[in-house]
Amino acid sequence: MRDPPTPEDGQYASIELVHRLRESGDEREAAEADRITADLLRPGHLEEGPAGLFAEDLQVARLESGFPLDDHDRVALEAAREMLENEDRPERSELDGGVEVLYSRDAFDVARARGLLTGQTAELGIGAYYRAAEGVMRERAREFPDTPWRVVLHGIDEITAFADREGLDPADRETCLAWGRTNVTLDDPRLIPWPPERNKPCWCGSGRKYKKCCGSAAHR
Repeated sequence: MRDPPTPEDGQYASIELVHRLRESGDEREAAEADRITADLLRPGHLEEGPAGLFAEDLQVARLESGFPLDDHDRVALEAAREMLENEDRPERSELDGGVEVLYSRDAFDVARARGLLTGQTAELGIGAYYRAAEGVMRERAREFPDTPWRVVLHGIDEITAFADREGLDPADRETCLAWGRTNVTLDDPRLIPWPPERNKPCWCGSGRKYKKCCGSAAHR
């Protein structure tokens, strides 16, 4: 059974894609490689493993070509050095499983009115929205039974600020997921283990017990 992808997996794949684009010799593909490189080199973006690999690749490429290091190279090398120096003192507690990110009850109506939430389940109301999410998480749990899953109920401001910063569409579901992958850590107070115990409050914030809300057998 395959493991769920991680941000680190995506960064390794992006580095490999940069290699292939640069080897093609095509100007347009070289420009795309530059764009991907710039995205990878955003401060605090690269994970430790990809940062080290990327820095090593850049050094080798420069040495082989006889060119001095440019600003991108220096940023990558500095990021790699900082990560190696602080590997025993991580700044954040990384999630060890999957996370589902959803609008909170307080934010749902405003997000829908502003066009940040679309689709049939959102149109049918907050109950349908959360029941659909519960179904998705159950399917994931069946596919990856050994993976811990968690839920974060977020507001509007963090998504729109993240979208503006990253140049993404705040109404795109993938933008919310990207925000969760890069901004939610184990010490986030909004992080809710899923599924909760049957008699514990439901993860959706309804105030009802999980077994009488999203965990009801009627929704299975």
